[in-house]
Amino acid sequence: MTHALERVTEPCRALPEAEFWMGFARGGLDEAFFKTGKRLKLVQLISAGYDAIDMAAARRSGIPVCNNGGSNSVSVAEHSSCSSSPCSSG
Repeated sequence: MTHALERVTEPCRALPEAEFWMGFARGGLDEAFFKTGKRLKLVQLISAGYDAIDMAAARRSGIPVCNNGGSNSVSVAEHSSCSSSPCSSG
């Protein structure tokens, strides 16, 4: 079972049976989350950052947490380049 949520404010009902979790790292991925999700094999973040996740709890539970670092790097570079072009065409 896979479960995706934007924000985990309390362990969802499906979490005890879920094997994978995918979502944003916006809080709520704490000790209770990892204890409730005992069957989890992977937590996949849609975002690059993971500072809102209790990584110590993830390590204790043995559940790997993967982020999506660099996924927007091309878009950010293109935006920066296009945004600065009008300034240099003086």
